[in-house]
Amino acid sequence: MSASDSKGSFGYWFKLGAGIAVLAAIVGVWFGDEYYTKKETEEKKLAEKALNFESDAVRQIGIKGPGGEFSFARDGAKSEWKFVREHAAISPDQDAVNNFLAAVKEMRRERDLPAIEESKAAEFGFDNPRRVVRVSLEGGKEIGLEIGGDVKVGQSQGADFKALSIYARSIETKALFVVPSAALTSTDKKFSDLRTKQVAKFLRDEVAEFSFDAQDGNVTVAKQDANWTIKLSNGKTFAGDGNAIGLYLDKLQRLRADAVIEKTAIDGQDGLATLGLAKPSRIVRLKKAGGETLQEISIGANEAKTNVIMADGAVAQLALDQFGELVADFKTLRDLKVMSGVDFTKVTRLVTSKGKTFQKEGQKWYPVSTDAAAASSPAPRKDQESRSEVATLLSDFEFMRAKDIIDADAVQADPTYGLDQPIESFTFEFADDAPVKKIQVRLGRRVVSDEKSIYLKREGSGAVFMVDTAWMDTLRALDEPPKELKPTGESSPQAKKEN
Repeated sequence: MSASDSKGSFGYWFKLGAGIAVLAAIVGVWFGDEYYTKKETEEKKLAEKALNFESDAVRQIGIKGPGGEFSFARDGAKSEWKFVREHAAISPDQDAVNNFLAAVKEMRRERDLPAIEESKAAEFGFDNPRRVVRVSLEGGKEIGLEIGGDVKVGQSQGADFKALSIYARSIETKALFVVPSAALTSTDKKFSDLRTKQVAKFLRDEVAEFSFDAQDGNVTVAKQDANWTIKLSNGKTFAGDGNAIGLYLDKLQRLRADAVIEKTAIDGQDGLATLGLAKPSRIVRLKKAGGETLQEISIGANEAKTNVIMADGAVAQLALDQFGELVADFKTLRDLKVMSGVDFTKVTRLVTSKGKTFQKEGQKWYPVSTDAAAASSPAPRKDQESRSEVATLLSDFEFMRAKDIIDADAVQADPTYGLDQPIESFTFEFADDAPVKKIQVRLGRRVVSDEKSIYLKREGSGAVFMVDTAWMDTLRALDEPPKELKPTGESSPQAKKEN
């Protein structure tokens, strides 16, 4: 390489390095400026706070105003708030307290004012502050704020004058400043705004047993392993429906009052009588596995409201239409599945009352010819279209719940229900390894008191079930030739699943 080439190369790299250095300097200045701008903005925000604190550091907060005087305390940042002093027996609404704390934390100063002598405090509304807020922090530090009178601008405010700003001052330093009038509304809290509206104080997973008194006597619902059993005072027992029981317990656990009548405002038995609670319609007693009582929930009603005695003795008022859900009969909790204990994955054939037979091949159902149906190993006619209605019918029966059950010990003769000459009957046949070989189902007459229900009886159960009739169209369709779908027609959900 010549001397001139060397000098040219050196010049190129020198210029490139200098350019990179300048660019780095510009980027550094930009990032530095951005850092200090953000820091200045954060410091300015902190300087504008009426009270500077970190929410996690707060261990107690209190407010005094027209709505009363309330204080809340907690052991740690993740602990629950509790009322202190005279309200200690009542739980606060955790969300309401946290929202109040957030409102106090976000309260800002619009501008600072010169300090005033205490003799002039009344001029600014501090002789009788409209709000007093106190905050105790971890480590023992206490800060606070007094909110005084309106900042009046001009001399002609009139009767409808609404201040945009109000005076405030620090309790510990007496520093005077102005805050937005919104600070007054965000701290306008009554006891009813801050107390819990939650009726119950139990967790669903803690409940191993609950009982209540009904028209048929005492009802006890107990959990054994993963199964629930219902026992009546007359000694009868029934299998419980885990889903229905879970939903009922969830309903109780999540129950929240629309309004609360405090215990001190209820005039003894006379007051309870007006609320329908002197003799409650239902008392639900909830217990743990060891027999320890979790809570007793008393439920009553008057002409206007459903009333429930809360864990702290106050009365929660709810909509009147919730009464029926809370005092539901034990039948809503029992297992009402018509085909309880039947494994529908083992069903291989369906035979209707008209002798039509359908057999399962893979996930599809095909009709079986009359001659083949009589054979020991019938073969389906795959030249014909599969019948998705069979799969729909099986699905209906797998999840079918009766509206009511006449138990075996109360069942009368078949003619009473029209089951001696059923309007329809059909048989489910099962695979060789199934515990049962077949189950016949018979349909009787419609229930007199409910035209949309029909009596049903199945092999393997001595009970008579009252079931909805909506599914019967699917059964009757099996005795008809399959309907041709129009080009724009929709397939059934089961047919879509098969395809």
